[in-house]
Amino acid sequence: MEHSTPAWLIYPQPQEIAYRPDGQQQTWIDFSGAIEIVFGDQKARSLLEDLSDNWIDGQLARLETARDGIDRHAEPAVIRMVHAPECPDQGYRIDISDGRVTLQASSGAGLFYGLISLRQLLAVQPGTLPVLTIEDHPDLATRGVLIDIGRGKIPTLKSLYELIDLLADLKINMVQLYMEGYSFAFQRYAEFFPDEAPITAEEIRLLDRYARNRFIDLVPCQNTLGHMEAWLAVPEFNALAEAPEGLPLVPGLPPQVTTLDPTDPGSLELVMNLLHELLPNFTANWVNINFDEPIELGLGKNRDLPDGVSISRIFLDYLGQVLSIVRSHQKKGMTWSDFLFRHPELLYALPKDMIVLDWNYESRTPFEPHARELAEHGIEFMLCPGTSSWNSLAGRTDNMKANILDAAEQAVHYGARGLLVTDWGDYGHWQVPPVSLPAFAYAAAWSWNLAGNRDHDAADYLDRFVFQDRAKVMGRFWQDLGNYYTFENAKIHNMTLTFLVLSPLTRWDTREDFTARLNLYFQLLHALAGTFNSLPTLLESEYDFAGLMTYLEELQQRLEKHEMQCANCHHVYREAIYTLQLVRHGAKFYQLALQMGVLEEPVLKAKLVALLDDLGEILDLFQELWAVRNRIGVSVNRNAMGLNILLAKYRQLLDHQQAES
Repeated sequence: MEHSTPAWLIYPQPQEIAYRPDGQQQTWIDFSGAIEIVFGDQKARSLLEDLSDNWIDGQLARLETARDGIDRHAEPAVIRMVHAPECPDQGYRIDISDGRVTLQASSGAGLFYGLISLRQLLAVQPGTLPVLTIEDHPDLATRGVLIDIGRGKIPTLKSLYELIDLLADLKINMVQLYMEGYSFAFQRYAEFFPDEAPITAEEIRLLDRYARNRFIDLVPCQNTLGHMEAWLAVPEFNALAEAPEGLPLVPGLPPQVTTLDPTDPGSLELVMNLLHELLPNFTANWVNINFDEPIELGLGKNRDLPDGVSISRIFLDYLGQVLSIVRSHQKKGMTWSDFLFRHPELLYALPKDMIVLDWNYESRTPFEPHARELAEHGIEFMLCPGTSSWNSLAGRTDNMKANILDAAEQAVHYGARGLLVTDWGDYGHWQVPPVSLPAFAYAAAWSWNLAGNRDHDAADYLDRFVFQDRAKVMGRFWQDLGNYYTFENAKIHNMTLTFLVLSPLTRWDTREDFTARLNLYFQLLHALAGTFNSLPTLLESEYDFAGLMTYLEELQQRLEKHEMQCANCHHVYREAIYTLQLVRHGAKFYQLALQMGVLEEPVLKAKLVALLDDLGEILDLFQELWAVRNRIGVSVNRNAMGLNILLAKYRQLLDHQQAES
């Protein structure tokens, strides 16, 4: 049997693949029989002893699924797993020669990653395997993804299982669940949040076990200083705030009540109770205690400090207290970096048993200065780019790719522990999950083998193994749709202009009010950017409405040519339709907002009616899609709030027009 050998077979591309010597024809071995996994020694078996009893059966099923059936008359297809102490941690070696397949590793993770690579090889030419040798190991020890379940969007357990499977196939080995508010079912405080539908302790334990069976650490990510607004909105806890009445970060915008007063013993008691109830459900050694964006700290109760007391000292003392709670659970802490770089003297005094997470989501701002400084201080750290999915409707693909690539380059160069790509839901999760998939794939590849994967496009992998699209449409579709923002001709920190004008952040009673509100939030976003020292220009030139509409129409035509075979292909298609409609609607809305006071009344009324009808359809589709992947409760209403506010605004303006006519 003759086959051509693809230029690359496995994603992420392994460190080394050796085919037959030059000048010899590539050969393939028959692997069509029923697959058996055998252990070459007891040590190899012991590497997997902590996993569930049916782990091997599950792996066999996945390997056989990669082929088109089994030839029951063929010889058994044997994979021999051997302990090889010389293999790097998480690394593996695959030898495929005439008639045999040997997988060697020094760890259970290495064996697992080797099986993932074999499954991809089996999918190239079903029933056969190419004769080759693979030597592989990751560049970065920790390759993580953060999922925001703290802004009202909590996926169903089924959806979380599916996500874990997808990330495990990319050789991701850490998943953080970001929590703020009552996203976890704290029994002690359930009475204060009667309408929420949080993830429960039992569900966390099930998910933790599921993740560990795929060599993923499920890490809790619980706010303990800033981002406590949901807790501080409860009257019983409001007095614990740094500024109980709130402080406006930018004059003209609503006041913020988000930060605990770290000097109040009640703050530490609340945090202790949260961690004591949360942490026992996770087996990972780490917990992210956040400590990011304490935006009121030092501006409220702790504004006028006595001589010899600094806000840095207060922060450090409180950090030590929270870390002591973490240590009592035999875990180590992680914190975000933004406050540390606002107060760089803290870098000299941090506890050694923690990891600093340095975040930055803009490609125009390099990771290098912070990575160099953290390395010089001997601080263990991870670099944290973003998916660019949030506040964007469809992502910002070019920004995402450059941001993640820069993080991977600097993480490898400065010896970071790893890379954590973050997927947030600020101001509501309007984006659908497929928007984030290209980012997950690029982050996984560049943190596993930067040099070998630098120039590889994730679209092929997504088409083959996620969307199963024989027409090879969807992998590229989601990336190209995520570049719609280039038609805005605007640069806004952490957001697209189309999202900003749609969101409740802006008002538009008049064009002047609309523009003023945009500028206020532009200032807010820059203030939150903090340490990045980059003040972009909001508008570079006029929004290209005509160009964007043509672009979206081309994408719509391409979408109709898909040939997806994945289990949820109809749902993914509907998510694509929703995203196209939402971006198109945002552009139309922005164009109308700029014409307020210029259009004649009948024309304005007709446009408002059209927008109202269009948004009603989008809102119905949003709620339909939400129910498939996420829990039903107040969260769906909270995330749809922005669309509902916009819908109410259309109706209000129409009523005003009719009253005047």
